[in-house]
Amino acid sequence: MTSQPLPTIESVDITPGEYGFLVEPVYGGVDRPRACGYWAAKLPLANRLKAAILAGKAITVNGTGTDVNGQTYADDTAHFLCRRLNADLKRLGF
Repeated sequence: MTSQPLPTIESVDITPGEYGFLVEPVYGGVDRPRACGYWAAKLPLANRLKAAILAGKAITVNGTGTDVNGQTYADDTAHFLCRRLNADLKRLGF
C-alpha cells in the first residue's frame, strides 16, 4: 500500500453572499479541491479567518478521503465554530 502525500491548502477564496462572506479553502493534490466553506458575517472577520487558514492554525489536514464516485478530497478538521468565530480566532491568535 502506497501512502499519498497530504493535500495542501493552495489558496483561500472569499466570496460575498446572502449570509455574509463565504471563506473557501482550495486544496491541491485532490480531485475535489473545494470541499466546504465557512460563513463569516463581516469582511474583516473573513479576512482574519483567511489569514488563520493560510497560517495553518485554523484547519488541520488529516489526510485524503475518497467519495463514492472514487474522487479524492481533503479530510480536514476545523478548529473553530462559525457561530463563535471572533472568539475562536482570538484564541488562535488572529
